Amino acid sequence: MPKPDVLDDIYYDSAKSRYWKRTHDKRWVIYNQRSISLMLRAAGFSPKISKGESLSNLEREFLRIETENQIDAVGGFAGYKKGMHCIAGQNVLISKSVELPEPVEGGFGLIKELVENLFSPAEEQKDFFYQWLRCSYEHLRDGNITPAQLLAIAGPPGCGKTLIQNLACHILGGRSGRPFSWLSGKTDFNKDLCECEVLILDDESVGSVYQNRLILAKGIKQIAAGSAHRIHGKGENPIAIPIFWRLIMTLNDTPEDLMVLPPMEEGIEDKMIVLKASNGVGKRPYELGVKGYWEILRDQSGAFLHWLLNEYEVPEYVTRGPDSMRYGATSYINPEIAEEVYGLSITDIISPAIEATLFHDKSELQVWEGPTAELYATLTESSAPYAFTVRSQLKSPVALGHQMSELHRRRPQAVERYRTSKDRGWRIHRNFREIPDSDV
Repeated sequence: MPKPDVLDDIYYDSAKSRYWKRTHDKRWVIYNQRSISLMLRAAGFSPKISKGESLSNLEREFLRIETENQIDAVGGFAGYKKGMHCIAGQNVLISKSVELPEPVEGGFGLIKELVENLFSPAEEQKDFFYQWLRCSYEHLRDGNITPAQLLAIAGPPGCGKTLIQNLACHILGGRSGRPFSWLSGKTDFNKDLCECEVLILDDESVGSVYQNRLILAKGIKQIAAGSAHRIHGKGENPIAIPIFWRLIMTLNDTPEDLMVLPPMEEGIEDKMIVLKASNGVGKRPYELGVKGYWEILRDQSGAFLHWLLNEYEVPEYVTRGPDSMRYGATSYINPEIAEEVYGLSITDIISPAIEATLFHDKSELQVWEGPTAELYATLTESSAPYAFTVRSQLKSPVALGHQMSELHRRRPQAVERYRTSKDRGWRIHRNFREIPDSDV
């Protein structure tokens, strides 16, 4: 009698006429027909044809495997656990999967120092980074193939932005690829990228040519859409399945380098988290050595993960907005970069600060009324979501008053002036950002 354990986990790849079998140590290995034949014969499948039969038991078993256990694609596709999966109606064998670092209790002082220094003085930036990374890890760990925004970090050379990129890549399993040749149409083959959870871009690979920026915008939309992606390996039939991708971009912060970022066209503004980096590493690489510094960061990643998953409290302004329902975090563009690259005025930037501070989800306030000085004090209070942004961009209530006048000019029905015998100020309606700009 054939030994049933030999029959387990033998699959046929018809595109390349080869077989896959799981070994005793849980690895998936390619075998040719002769090797599978020897295994089956050793298990008791006879090559002899019995009287009155047209096929031997061995041939019947090969026929069964090649019809019932046929696979449409095989690979270590990002986001999936090893084994057989039915994905979008296709039989897909995941031959290898990523191994994530495990959360452990402990200290992570060097990582905390790096993140806090890197994203200062705009302190809200670190929270967008934390939430982007936390959601990405949780979804990957749980096998949820979800999309996410582009995470772009702009800063001076040597500030630590590449270190934070490498740390994020390590936490998400360590598999990374560079997608620009595929995004730009220079190659149609992308299977290698589909076996990487993290896709990395930099200013050198993209360049500031406007056509390349449009290509990047298209790629961000494609990746952040979360739909099935066409996978094409050399010599293989293309298939389309969802892939777990996280796109990270690092670039220098000079005006020329910032022009690498995609143009602000329709459908792109809610698919980016763009952070501005300061010098996060200080003298640490010189004190510890570059290799030693990275090894400490890597060793602390488990403790950092434990804190991020179990102790970190996400500020409300990070998860407020319709895009956070899809991605886990609302989109964000550093105010200085927004003005430099996209020509967004401080009026455009101050609007979300007013909304997040006065009309957050837990507030039932429908109309805020008060003088400019009171509004300035409310927006710059230390617990206010965009306090640093308001303080850095508007140095006084007088400066805020100018911006409120511009908001009133744009939306006179939503941002009203008022005057009484005792004071004068502003009457701001809860839905002020939903009312279209005036043509005045």
